[in-house]
Amino acid sequence: MAMAALLLAGCAATPTVDPMEEMAAAIHAQQVAIRAHGPESPEAQAAQAHICDLLRQDLVAQQRRQNRLAPSPLPPRLNPQSAKD
Repeated sequence: MAMAALLLAGCAATPTVDPMEEMAAAIHAQQVAIRAHGPESPEAQAAQAHICDLLRQDLVAQQRRQNRLAPSPLPPRLNPQSAKD
């Protein structure tokens, strides 16, 4: 029982990461790596890959939101949304 309380307390204390802040931090890390080691350095390339991953995740999330909000492609007589109108 005490272990469950500790786990819940740990979950509640875990801060959520703002995607824009994470993107800004990744871009900053890439800029620092480029200045320190050059654009071809492994550090700069890793930061660039991280930025690409974040952009890809954002694009997927946007597409999911659009699909969830998009009207149904069913004809009006079969579309449950049109029956509500």
